[in-house]
Amino acid sequence: MVTAIAQPHQNVTDVSDLPRLSAASHNGYKSRRPNLSLPLKDLGLGLERVIETARLELKGYDLGATLGDGTTSVVRRATCRENGCEMAVKCIKSSDEEVQQFARTEYEILRSLIHTSIITVDSLHVESHRVWMVMELCEDGNVDSYCASNGPFNQHRTMKLFKQLLRAVDFMHTKRIVHRDLKPENILLREEAKVLKVTDFNSAKEIGQGQGSSMMLSFRGTRAFSAPELILGHDWNERVDIWSCGMILYFMICGKIPFNCGERQARECFAEGHHPDVDWNRLSPVVRMLALQCLAIDMRNRPASMLLLRNSLFHEDGNELCECEMCENGNRFKHFFATISLSMCECAARRSSSPPRNIGNSRERAHSR
Repeated sequence: MVTAIAQPHQNVTDVSDLPRLSAASHNGYKSRRPNLSLPLKDLGLGLERVIETARLELKGYDLGATLGDGTTSVVRRATCRENGCEMAVKCIKSSDEEVQQFARTEYEILRSLIHTSIITVDSLHVESHRVWMVMELCEDGNVDSYCASNGPFNQHRTMKLFKQLLRAVDFMHTKRIVHRDLKPENILLREEAKVLKVTDFNSAKEIGQGQGSSMMLSFRGTRAFSAPELILGHDWNERVDIWSCGMILYFMICGKIPFNCGERQARECFAEGHHPDVDWNRLSPVVRMLALQCLAIDMRNRPASMLLLRNSLFHEDGNELCECEMCENGNRFKHFFATISLSMCECAARRSSSPPRNIGNSRERAHSR
């Protein structure tokens, strides 16, 4: 049984009775037959590609070049036959129901996050072992690949892009969504790398409103960019995204991360309450201060995104926020403290009732050396 899940303005389609691929009914596919001279392994991959292409084309999309791939998914360029729009399609192949559920959850989260700096999804199509998520195309790739090809951004351009990132994070957190996997590979660019879009919400989680619901225990994401509380196995909340923003800020200017949070040396430094050695030479003093605010070891010392956006770096004239931004941020302060202060108090209470894990042992090891 093949189904398609679509947005309200689209029809939900049952395509289980669609004709099977044949040269007689689909003359255009005849040339896509795999090369029979290929080894058996490559032949199988060729057949899979033909089947993947045929099935999605039956849903109204012409597939193009591969834009990127992961463990269980491939992202390809596609053209919608109905309106000719260029799109991107995330093709997920897995028989694991949990993997497919993550895709459905990601789709629903993205549908609820309509923002200029967050990727827009168009539709979701589900089969027994395949999921296709159709979304907007970002022709300039991600921050990681862009910097690899063009070099790091200068400070002026970085601040313009980083402002967009913080606004996206601020919007997510206002909606009580934590991304949990912000990194250069998940930050897309378009319009000559002037527009930023946050993507890949596969690890995102909605934080509830009940008592204790802002403190999370489960871990997902990429350890190289993960906050100290995640690395050390402590309780955490939405401030893990702020830490990742600090890592991305450094990467945009330097073309590399300041340190790998998943390495043993970084873990030991976090347990002792400080960073590993960092080369700050490429960052101006004010940008370095902004990065250090995001990279505060204690999550209680990391400002919320709405507070970081008040930094004069994000305003070309160096003055205060424009009137509309002051109103927008000011109207959310009450909501911010109502939803965040509870989690901060819970964290402090838990720390006071039991000693932090790992810190004591790390200090003892440090003194013994």
